[in-house]
Amino acid sequence: MNRKRAKDAISSSDSDDSSQWSSSSSDEPDTVARPRRVSGDTQFLWGERRRKLRAKKEELDSEQEKIIAAKARLAHNTNKLRKVKAALFKLATACEQLMNSVQNIVEENDT
Repeated sequence: MNRKRAKDAISSSDSDDSSQWSSSSSDEPDTVARPRRVSGDTQFLWGERRRKLRAKKEELDSEQEKIIAAKARLAHNTNKLRKVKAALFKLATACEQLMNSVQNIVEENDT
């Protein structure tokens, strides 16, 4: 791919050196890509980008851990609320039975 681009670039320019880019003179097949050389500034920028992405990933991992902990607390509190609700229901039932008993006693005393 890079050779084709280079060949196209050379053929589009006014240079007569296009014969050096022919595929018959290459040692490697076209599928093998040569590593690109980058300047020190480009390497620095990519390093900075990697550091920023790594920091963002750590931040997201931390947020995810906080969310998991919050879900666990929510589940725990939900279970507590279910128990309280059940206890309140039992208390309401007992109060209702007590009120019925008191009402029956009052009615018996009135008669």
